[in-house]
Amino acid sequence: MDIKKCKVGTRVQFKGTIIDGLNDITSVHVRTDDGSTKYISPENLEPATPHYDPKRKFRKGDIAKVDYKGRVRNTVIPEGTEVEVLKDECDPYHIKVKVERHIDSDGWMFVNVDHLVLIKPIEEMEKEEPYLADTGAVERRDGGIIMCFSYSKYGRDNADSMAQKVCDELNREYKKIKNS
Repeated sequence: MDIKKCKVGTRVQFKGTIIDGLNDITSVHVRTDDGSTKYISPENLEPATPHYDPKRKFRKGDIAKVDYKGRVRNTVIPEGTEVEVLKDECDPYHIKVKVERHIDSDGWMFVNVDHLVLIKPIEEMEKEEPYLADTGAVERRDGGIIMCFSYSKYGRDNADSMAQKVCDELNREYKKIKNS
């Protein structure tokens, strides 16, 4: 959690409430749900409630977390796993998400929309990282392909890996220029 968001009264995932400002520049005073108080580093805190509109439909590129809402079940995707949304939400029940290849060999599957919580919308990511890697290609999020790696020449996994490396480097350079 960003230190600027550590305000008195903010609920956090630690299952506590911030009750006092900074002890020093490295910690905030938190009252836990059992009544005790502790000083905790802001890096170990996350807001307890999502700050995104829960009625917002998922869009392609959003990052979501799998949350089965307390139901214990044998599932393919472990609870808490972050996934990327691959298509805009139009079906009221299921949405296509990107998963690791060891979970599904195709690299995607359908998940019930009720089992996803929005972590980071595509609008925020477009501002922070304008480049993305997709099926062996490096693209700008606003459209346009920068570079492609052929599946037939490099193989699927190698082409995807090479595209991701180039994408990461472009985003690093973009952030460096933006922050200077």
